[in-house]
Amino acid sequence: MSNKSQIKHQFAELTNTSITTAGRYLDAANYDLSVALGTYFDKHQTSSPFSFSASSPKIDNRLLVLFKKYQDGKDPEIIDVDGTMAYLEDLDISPEDVRSLTLAYLLNSPKMGVFTKKSFVGIWQQNKIFDLKGMKNFIIKFHDALIHKGISSASGYVDLQGDDLSLQGMYNYAFGFLMEVENQRLLDIETAIEYWKLLIPIIITSYMVEITPIDEEDFITSVNERINQWYEFLIEEKSKKAITYDTWSMFYLFFKEVILDDPVNFKNYDEMAAWPSFMDEYIEFLYDKELLTPSSHT
Repeated sequence: MSNKSQIKHQFAELTNTSITTAGRYLDAANYDLSVALGTYFDKHQTSSPFSFSASSPKIDNRLLVLFKKYQDGKDPEIIDVDGTMAYLEDLDISPEDVRSLTLAYLLNSPKMGVFTKKSFVGIWQQNKIFDLKGMKNFIIKFHDALIHKGISSASGYVDLQGDDLSLQGMYNYAFGFLMEVENQRLLDIETAIEYWKLLIPIIITSYMVEITPIDEEDFITSVNERINQWYEFLIEEKSKKAITYDTWSMFYLFFKEVILDDPVNFKNYDEMAAWPSFMDEYIEFLYDKELLTPSSHT
């Protein structure tokens, strides 16, 4: 284990946070553990990470009963696939609905089809939601806020560590959520496309809340054409077998800054910018197909 990895694990253990959260604070502190811890506890001085200790907030019995309804028969600390399907059905959410991903993000599901007891009861207790009706309404409002209003700690949508939740956060979360086996680092192209098709429409909606195109119909048509060309490029590129996290996360920015800002000419595309190779190869693909000309975005 590298020195940085050891420091991340130390931070995570001391703060009861995830490795991802640890990395974010340590990167900002140039991997000075004491500085990173100071920054974290300064931000969270009025609250501590959720844990099932004597000093933790008392969990409402209604949540414990509800969790037990769905919990795995072999492991009482999780809701497994069968329980998750039953839970989604009770919430009137189809597994194919993007709100199922919103729910997974909200409850910090470690992987598809699984919820942990700690996050399930902790998040719902934190938000003072104790029954299915309340959960249904909360998910609708949370999903709407992700798209239309943006999220900040002031709006009350935070994780158990008090970190803000956001649409970009959910998008990035999806990559790890889709990993099927331990230590998996790559996402197959078919699955990536499936979830891009789920996520991209709400990213477009979110973008249009802030910026209304002059001709909305033409704008949507042009964006959809570019996205379909992106999928075509991925499927045709036989040498590319999978999507890395860097490609996944940076595509969110590429989509917003290059495609959405000017879906016709890509005026913001800069070949000298540090985009992952997938994006540059996509541009070359468009050149080759005469779907974009080099002069149109310079």
